Amino acid sequence: MKYLPALLLAFSIPPAFADDLPAVTISGRTFPLSFEDTSLSSSARNLMAADVAAMWQSQPGSIVQAGTNGSERLFNPSRWGSPYQNGLDLPDCLVDVGTNRCLLVSHAVSDAYLQAFIFAEAHTNELLSLPAFVDALAPAALSNAPSSTLAALLLGEDEIGEGRRTSIVSDLTQMSFVRPSLLGFRMASGSEGFVPTGTLLVAVPCSERASGHWDLWAAAWIGGGWRLVPPQ
Repeated sequence: MKYLPALLLAFSIPPAFADDLPAVTISGRTFPLSFEDTSLSSSARNLMAADVAAMWQSQPGSIVQAGTNGSERLFNPSRWGSPYQNGLDLPDCLVDVGTNRCLLVSHAVSDAYLQAFIFAEAHTNELLSLPAFVDALAPAALSNAPSSTLAALLLGEDEIGEGRRTSIVSDLTQMSFVRPSLLGFRMASGSEGFVPTGTLLVAVPCSERASGHWDLWAAAWIGGGWRLVPPQ
């Protein structure tokens, strides 16, 4: 995993390999992370925990939801999708480990992260350029940019028509984007609008500033750069 420290710095995840794992703080309560796979190295656990924590902390409106018999889980009533791809959900189950209530990371999720580390090394340039692309979507940058610059962020901007392009650009200026998860990447497997088969895609988390609704917006690596995929 020789490239991962640089990737983690680019994604604002501290590349520290200590045993003190990052925790998730929701509703004023802090939850350490616990892993079903006890064979994971401390460095792997730290990288996974940092990514999971970053995904939860980036979501406005997250709460601790009580269940039956004292059970609890993390929940976001405004979230419309998982920041992970390939059918995986962001860990949300809280379990008791010793005297701590912890956020459980399943075997399936940690296995997916291990594969994502290999994937990251094979796509270093694409991943390292992604933070700058997401920063270009910041509210301050979007509010001061001309419509032509905003339209250029879209894949297929010449084909979607002026009226729809104007509507999409208007939507963009109302969103707050955050950097995606390392499990937010996938390859396009078929015809997906303007996206050719085999194109690298990433799910970029975002929230509507007025309502707080939390959603995902796909971006594609095309022609040596990232472009937002217009919603279908």
